[in-house]
Formats: sequence, C-alpha cells, structure tokens
Amino acid sequence: MNNKNRQHPSQIAEFLLRRVLPEREQHDLLGDYAESFQEIAENKGGFIAGLWYWMQIFSLIPRSVWNSVKWSIVMIHNYLKIAFRNLKRHKGYSFINIFGLAMGIACCLVILMHIRFESSYDNYHQDAERVYRIGIDIYTPAFKRTFALVSYFEAPYLKENFPQVEAVTRFRNISGILVRRGDRRFYETDVVMADNDIFHVLTFPFRQGDPETALIRPGTVVVSESVGRKYFGDESPMGQTILVGDRERIITGVMADSPKNTHLKFGLIASMIGNEAPEWARQHWSLNVFYTYVKFRPDVDTQGLLPKIESGANTHRTIKAGERYTYFLQPLRDIHLHSHIAGEFEPPGNPTYLFIFGVIAGFILIIAGINYINLSTARSATRTREVGMRKIVGAHPKQLIVQFLGESLTATLLAVFLACLIVIAFLPFYQSLTGIQYTLKDLMQLDFLIFLIGIVLFSGVIAGCYPAFYLSVFGPIAVLKGRQGARLAGNKLRRALVVGQFVVSFILIAGTIVVSRQINYMKNKSLGFEKEQKVVIPLRSVENIREHFEAVKTEFLKYSGITGAAVSSGVPGRLAQGAHVHLVGEAEDMGQWMYYLFVDTDFLREYGITLAAGRSFQKELVSDQGSSFIVNETAVNKFGWGDSADALGKILWSGYGGEQGQIVGVVKDFHFFGLQQEIGPMVINIRPDLYRFLTLTLSTENIEQAVSSMKNTWASLFPGIPFDYFFLDNYFDRFYRNEEKVAALVRMFAMLAITIACLGILGLTAYTTERRKKEVGIRKAIGASAADIAALLTGEFMKWIVFAELVALPIAYAIFHKWLYGFAYRVGFSLWFFLVPSILMLGLAALTVSYLTLKAATANPVDSLRYE
Repeated sequence: MNNKNRQHPSQIAEFLLRRVLPEREQHDLLGDYAESFQEIAENKGGFIAGLWYWMQIFSLIPRSVWNSVKWSIVMIHNYLKIAFRNLKRHKGYSFINIFGLAMGIACCLVILMHIRFESSYDNYHQDAERVYRIGIDIYTPAFKRTFALVSYFEAPYLKENFPQVEAVTRFRNISGILVRRGDRRFYETDVVMADNDIFHVLTFPFRQGDPETALIRPGTVVVSESVGRKYFGDESPMGQTILVGDRERIITGVMADSPKNTHLKFGLIASMIGNEAPEWARQHWSLNVFYTYVKFRPDVDTQGLLPKIESGANTHRTIKAGERYTYFLQPLRDIHLHSHIAGEFEPPGNPTYLFIFGVIAGFILIIAGINYINLSTARSATRTREVGMRKIVGAHPKQLIVQFLGESLTATLLAVFLACLIVIAFLPFYQSLTGIQYTLKDLMQLDFLIFLIGIVLFSGVIAGCYPAFYLSVFGPIAVLKGRQGARLAGNKLRRALVVGQFVVSFILIAGTIVVSRQINYMKNKSLGFEKEQKVVIPLRSVENIREHFEAVKTEFLKYSGITGAAVSSGVPGRLAQGAHVHLVGEAEDMGQWMYYLFVDTDFLREYGITLAAGRSFQKELVSDQGSSFIVNETAVNKFGWGDSADALGKILWSGYGGEQGQIVGVVKDFHFFGLQQEIGPMVINIRPDLYRFLTLTLSTENIEQAVSSMKNTWASLFPGIPFDYFFLDNYFDRFYRNEEKVAALVRMFAMLAITIACLGILGLTAYTTERRKKEVGIRKAIGASAADIAALLTGEFMKWIVFAELVALPIAYAIFHKWLYGFAYRVGFSLWFFLVPSILMLGLAALTVSYLTLKAATANPVDSLRYE
C-alpha cells in the first residue's frame, strides 16, 4: 500500500502511549502497536482501529502508574540512603551545617512569635476594623495637649446625632478600688465603670448572664472568671453581692478573662447609670476623664464625618480666645502599638522594638543561611570525583540534580525539625524574659508553617543548586583528571558571604553594649531626689487621712526603723496631675501647662529635693497652706525668667482649683518620670484633700522588721483595709524594664549570632585546610615552620573579619546614634562601643580556627603529600 494512504493514530494518542510504555521497551512496542493499528484499520476501518488504540492506552495506565510509584519510592529511598550516608560520613560538617541553620530558624521563630503577638492586639473583637477610640487635641497659644480621654458627654452626643454610629460606649477607669466580700478584701486593678453599650462595641464572651441586659440597672457589676473565683471559689458568682468601693453591687454576668493581647484588660465592669457617674464629671465638657469607643456602620467615611462631630461638640463647650479643640479617631487595633498619648489605659507597646527584633531575626536567619549555603557548596566541591564516577556508570544529569537537591532538602528538613525542638525547650526562658505566655498552639499557625516551608525550599534549593546544576554538567573524564579543581576553588562569593555575616554579628554585639550602657546610665544617673530606702503606701480607701495625716505619720514614726514620713498626691513615677498656670495680671495665653504635685511640709526634705532659691514650705506659716507655691527650674525657664531668684514673689494663678499664690521657692529639677522623658515644668503646693500616698523612709538595718512593724501599725490605724506598699526604687525602675528586656534579648541573640558565625568559620576552616593539605605539606617540606603555616591559614580569615568590622562600623554608628536620640537623657558615644566587639570578634574567630590550623600546621608533611 502506498505510504500516503497509510493511516496513523492521532498524535495525542501516540504521545500518551509513549508516556505509559516502559522506557526500555518503548521503541519496539511503539512500532508493534503502530503495525497492529494499521492492520485493524485496513480490515475494520480507522474508527475501530482508533478505539482499539485508546483501549490499549487505558489498559497500560495502571501498570504505568504502579511502576512510576514503585520506582519513585525506590529512587527516593536510594537518595535518602545516600543523603544520610553522606551526613554520617561527614559528622562535623553535618553538625555545623544542620545545627547552625536550626539555631537561626529557632531564633527567627521565637522573634516572629513575639512580633505576631504584639501585632495581634485587639484583633479578636468582632468588627474590630469598624471600632475607633475618640481622642482630643487641646491647643492654646502656650501649649498643646493630646488626650486619649474625652468628656462624659461625647458618647450620648454621638449616639443621638449621628446615624452613622452603630454603637458607642464610654467608661471610666477606677482601678485600685477596694473590693470586698466577707473577709476577702483586695485592691483590684482593671476596674471600670461603663454603660451597657460596652458589650455592643467591644467583644467580651459571657460565661454566665446576658450581655444585652447585664448593666442596664444601677448597682450591677460584671466580673471576669478569675475575679469570680477569687471571691467565690467554686460557688457561682451570679446573683451574689459584692462591695465595690463603698457601694454594694449585684453580679449580673461572668465574662471570660481578657486575653493577653488586648489593651483593655477588665476584671470588673461596674454599671454607670444616671447618677452613678461622678457628679463633678457631669458638669461640663472640659473634663476629659472618660474613654469613648465608637463602632461605625459599614462603609462610613470616618474621616469625612470627623469634622462634623468636632464642630457639633465644640458648640457645647466654652472656648476661650486662642483655644482650639480638635478630635481624632484611633483604630482599635492600632492603639497598642501606635498610640503614645496622655491617659493611655495601659502602657503601650513600642513598634520600634518590634522593628529591631524583626531586623535581628532577619540578620540571624541570614547568618545561618549563609553558613548553610557556604558549607554546602564548599563541601560539594570535594565531590567532583563522585560525580565523575556516577556519570561513567550511566547516571543521567537529571538523576544527579535530583540527588543533590534531595540531599540538601533532607538536611534542611532536619534543621527545621531540630529548630522546632529548640523553640519548645527555649519557650519557658523566653516567657520569663518577656512576661508573655506562649504555647505550642502559637507555633502551629498557618503563617509559621508557610515560613518553615519557605525556609526549607529556599535554603535547600539554593544550597543544592550549585552541585545539582554545576557539577552535574561536567564531563566525567575531565572531572576524574581533576581539571575542574581550579574552577571549583574560586570562592569570592563565599568570602563575601562570610564578611556579610560578621558585619551582622558586629552590629548585634555593638548593639548589646550600647543598650546595656544606656540602661546602666539611666538607672545610675542622679535623679535629683533620693529613692533608696523609701516605702510608699497608697492611701486608696483611707479618707480620714486628709484631716489627720500628721497623727498618722506620728504613729508610724514611733518605730525606730522608720526615720521619716511624708504625704503627697503623687510620688516619682506615679500620678502627676497637670493643669494650666499663668501669672496674675498677665493674659492666660501667656501661661504654661504644668505638672502639679501636692505635698506636705516634710516631702521635699524626705526626698532630698534641693532648693535652688527661696525656701521650703513651713508648718508654722498659715499662708503656706494652699496659697504658696514652689516651682522647679524648668518652670522658671518656661516663663522666661532669667534666674531662679527672679521667680520669687511672683503671683501665680492655679488652673487646679483656681487658687492664687506666691512663689516662695524654686527647687532644682528632679525626674518625676524615667529618663526617656524630658523634665517638665512643675508647680508644688499644699492641699491635704488631694493626698494619695504616704512615704516612709527606712533605716538600712532590719528592713524586714520595719515592714512588719508597718503592717501592724496599719492594721491598728485602719482595720479592715488591706495593707499595700511598694519600694520606690523598684517601682521607679519599671520605666527601664522594657529596655532591660530589649537588652537581654539583644544580648542573647548577639551571642547566638556570633556562635552561628563561628560555627560557619569553623566549617570553612576545615574545608580550607583540607583543600590546601598538599600545599601545607609542600611548604613544610621546603622548611616552613608550624607558626608560618598557622599564620598563613589563620590570616586569611582574620583579613575577612577585619574588613567586615570596617564595613560594619559606620552602619552600627548610624543605627545606634538614631536609637540613643530617642532618649531625652542618654549616654555619650564611646570608642569602647566599637572596640570591644572588634576585639571580641577577632578573639573568638582566632580561637575557633586555631585548633584546625595548628593541627594542619603540625601534621606530618609525608601524610599530606601522599596520593592515596
């Protein structure tokens, strides 16, 4: 038959048949099937022949799939066997490679858990993206103040006038209030008074009760599960009564404990219906004492609505000339990290530190990845003969590629598994540093799994690509003759990567030193007052001390271990009110916003606060009782008076009570807050009705006995009221705890970074000495000393590290110079900040490579020059 008339199966059918036939039989069988197809076509027609052909294809598919799976398993088993055999054969390299990468991944995971936690604040609230907090800016010609609190009236005003508002709530913080039930009496933190709409705006899962009606009646309270257990044990709190302050309240709901990742941690929510809100707060719009949270309806243009809210609210308040009140909205989920204004419900987080931790995580992972890729590619260069032999016995380049990639991915998977074990073992220690409780559930999140998969693929593939795609293309004869050695020995990229990881290590070590020095500076710098041996007792529920504070002080001073006593409205680090102050006879807009401190006549002496001019308050002078003022040096500068003495005799008008008084003294500046904050202007006055703290100065002997005596004295003076106290030096140091945590974490991560870097250089040293084994033997044979050989091998690495330090120095200076300028008072830059990490890195690197280089330098040259 003419070939033109021959019929053929379709190209698709031929392609599929070729795919399902065994490769070794493919050529012969394809011809057999083609002939059978032609014969059927001639006898029974093309359609029947095509149908037969497709039936053969479908009949072969099960066998093809089975063979494919079977041989894939065989090959995978073979690849894994070879991979583990290589890991076992080169234990040192395997340990350095896998453990170094595992440490880097573990550090990165822990840091990412912390960042994820801090970034997840208040995400759990239903419709959180539609919930905002209202804040206010108050402008005067003299100052600007920003508050997270607004007046009592904003919430009902929004509810009544803006249909775009779905729900709005207001609440007032009354933390520190005494809560009682029988003999169980505690000062409770995280207590607020709120209206029932709080449950429409924010999400509080109820265990008992109905959130729709829990706080609609006066005299009700909702408690958390933990607070309920504290006062009622295993008994149900529902319907029980409890004293909150001086008021008896019925428990109408039990809510789940607030999660750690919220800035609103409530233990008790008391009703605020009608006159339950303080009368003074309901008098006018100028008292900003309520938190107000708004849930807007979907698709509302909040920024476009804000000017309408602002203009309407301002019609209700009396605005003086030069004053301006503007509102702003803060998204609920941004408050923890991005709001640092007066009146925050709890200390906010610091996004700068999260950024720093994120950079550290990236740096450590880069160091670990560099090590892994460096050592993997370096080690693969020694396998050229293995590649040549495999190609001679018939290995296909594709098989070699799969093998090398498989070995790299296997090692990476082992590193990931080890990293997870390290994280699990390390979590308790990390929790003690950060104070945040993490669980394994936090580690098993989708984003972490994606991250781990990404690490496996990126590190494994990058490290495996060099041997897979480079070595596999070499001609076997050339490889076995050693012609590729020179090409493989080129390591410019490897040197660049080593320099990069030591640059990162230098920055981290320098950062540890800078942060530690700044913290030590803040903790040891003179604060302008004496904080040691001071015990502070909050007077939360003691009303009569305002009238009898001298008698109370006398009772405590009867004990010889107590050498002094003073009362005040605040103490350094705690409670500093603020208000407007101006000179009598001058316009109000010429005044200043100042901190207020109300003290008795013993306060300045007990705290060791020094006078710069004038005198202190005196008990004998009646005029000092409310109508005399003392200011600090910053206040003098704010008013533009040239000298402290120039302030004496000036008459001030106090915005805190509207009193007038004469300045009788000027004190030297002292730090009321941590050194992160500049000293603000302060006015000091006597007002017994505002005293909130009793400070006792202890002798240095028998402190425990003195505290016991204080407890007994308190119990006799104020029976039924719990005794609470704190040491001022420990309390004031809380301003630096965040920095201390950062320092501890940076120190720990810096140690890990330099450890990983040294592991890497140890592996590269082993590789280099092995590659230069014959060179070392020849040098020794012609007379080189062991010291010369050691210097030759060590000098190469020292040269890289010195270069890395020169690169890192300006980078580190720029980073830490900017960080230090975030503090109002900071340590000066020192040469030691950079000299110490330089010496440390060189010393550690020298110790790391010394063993291997000395071993190579002292080896018998005959052993080095032997061919086999």
